[in-house]
Amino acid sequence: MYCYNGDNEDSNGSGATYGTPPPALGYVLLQGPIVEAGPSDSARFDGFWKRGYLNYEMTSFILYVNASFYWPLPHQADPQGALELYNYLSGKSRFGDPIINPITGEQTPFMVSGNPVNQEGWYEGSEWPGGPDPANMYFNFGSGLFNFAPGDAQEIVIAIAMAQGSNHLNSISVLKEKVEYIHSFYQNELFQDLHSPKWTAIPKVYELDQNYPNPFNSSTQIKFLIYKPQIVRIDIYNILGQKIQSLLDEHMPEGRHVVEFTAQNISSGIYFYRFQAGEFQDVKKMILLR
Repeated sequence: MYCYNGDNEDSNGSGATYGTPPPALGYVLLQGPIVEAGPSDSARFDGFWKRGYLNYEMTSFILYVNASFYWPLPHQADPQGALELYNYLSGKSRFGDPIINPITGEQTPFMVSGNPVNQEGWYEGSEWPGGPDPANMYFNFGSGLFNFAPGDAQEIVIAIAMAQGSNHLNSISVLKEKVEYIHSFYQNELFQDLHSPKWTAIPKVYELDQNYPNPFNSSTQIKFLIYKPQIVRIDIYNILGQKIQSLLDEHMPEGRHVVEFTAQNISSGIYFYRFQAGEFQDVKKMILLR
């Protein structure tokens, strides 16, 4: 998502604000909210991989034009504004109508998704018949829809970048190059070890965290770290040493992971979870309170 100046001379009416050439500004959704998915899926959350979930990508992009009838800012201090914002985040007009790409005639949740640099697709300018002038504009993006349970939490990671090129359109190209680097850095380096102050590679160690919450009622999370890809086993035992469930037995990639244990058909009491990765083993105690 990015914004850029309509010409090569930025001015606020009394003189240049950003100078010439004006820069372009972009927002990057590096990590979207998580939603339940299949058992083989994984999502990034709290510096770990959380199994059984996926991260949402961007699902809508809406351009606001302050003076427009059809695409204005949502009403402020008015309950109607909440519905308008919901429609916008859902990839629709403020009235709830679908968005139609004027170039293709097809429905889309993404406005002005073309490329103004090479003049392809739907973009602000000559390829938007009857479109607004490039002034006093805003935008928002959506990533959903999903429901919040009581006490639930979501984590969203966004980067903001700015770039200045040789002209107002070249600033977009330079910005996109920077965004590619930011995205690669987060996916391949920064996320690999968010707990390291130097953002170094994952140390050659194994870690098994205490489950959380503990004591727990119904379900709890178990987090662990492995420094290389390998088969990981997590088994649940009762206080008599009897295995009651095999929670995980899969080949896992290197990094931090989280699995969820849901206690079904077992009574309150003390239980143990045994972690094994290669020759490394560890056991921790957890308490179930109904």
